[in-house]
Formats: sequence, C-alpha cells, structure tokens
Amino acid sequence: MQPSNAALALLQLDSEIAFFNASTDVLVVDVMRNPGGSADVAEAFAQRLFPNAFQSVGFEIRATAEWVDAIVRAVVAAQAGGAPPDVIDNLRTIMNEIVTAYNEDRGRTGPVSLTTGNLTLPPAPTAYLKPMLLLVDELTASGGDMFAAIIQDNHRGPLFGMRTMGAGGSVGQRNCTAFTEST
Repeated sequence: MQPSNAALALLQLDSEIAFFNASTDVLVVDVMRNPGGSADVAEAFAQRLFPNAFQSVGFEIRATAEWVDAIVRAVVAAQAGGAPPDVIDNLRTIMNEIVTAYNEDRGRTGPVSLTTGNLTLPPAPTAYLKPMLLLVDELTASGGDMFAAIIQDNHRGPLFGMRTMGAGGSVGQRNCTAFTEST
C-alpha cells in the first residue's frame, strides 16, 4: 500500500482492472503479509474494486492539546503553501472535529477521513465489476488491514485466510517513561 510512485501504480492498476473486467469471472486479491502503507493509497486501490460508492474507514483522533496545535499548524502551513482547496477543506474539517472534541472534553473525535474529507468514496471509472475474494493473514497490517476492513465492511467480497493483525490506523512512535530504552 505504499508504491514508490503512487500515480504510476494507479495507472498500471487501471490498465490491469480493464483487462480483468474483460477476461475474468472473479478476481482474487492477495494482501497477505502486506505491512501496509498510506491510507490514501489503500483507498485509491479500493476505489478500483468497487462498482458503486462505498464507505471508507473513519479514524477517531485523541483530542489532546498536542493534536489541536498540530492540526492548526497543518491548516496554516497548507494555506501558506498554496495547497489545493480540497486539501485545506479536509484539514479544516479535521481541525474543527478535534477542537470541538477537545473543548467538549470528549477524549476522542467522531470518525473523520484522513484523506478526502468524506468517508463515502466514489468508484474509479475503471472499477472491477465482478465478484472478488480477498486473501488476508495474520501479517496483514496498517494500510493492508484498512484495505481489508473496507472490503469486509462494505460486503464487497469474502475475506479468506487468517484474521488480520488488527493494526490498521496511523502508526506512530512515542518514547516511554524516563530511564527506559523502550519506544
């Protein structure tokens, strides 16, 4: 879920999906041992496998002062850097949700999109139209796990294999307490 050139990978996938639509009765997609990648790539891959609009995974963010500061800085940086309006709108949507949850002392936000600003995604123009099966295992994590969740939650096709790692989401690293060597 993290190709070195996402735009090229999606062009190649579009070509393959057109071939699969013309040449197959069912598609078997293998994400076993997939350590993941970025949420936007996982969603873009999923868009090529859904013939209709579908729900993506919503992320709940722990509404802390650190997150409030980080998202405000992200909005300011996006505006100063001339980011596209849809990117700025998405960041503002996330910011509003974090600030509201923080001010209401809720602890967490409601589900938000970390990519498009909308949890309902349209299919790609070259989406696969026929039945599919997704292969997963206990080493499917992060973006691979998110991808499997999208397929399963939207009833796009059965998952076959082992239960995934359950490690979908945004992976971060934090230092543990003083006098430890743990992170």
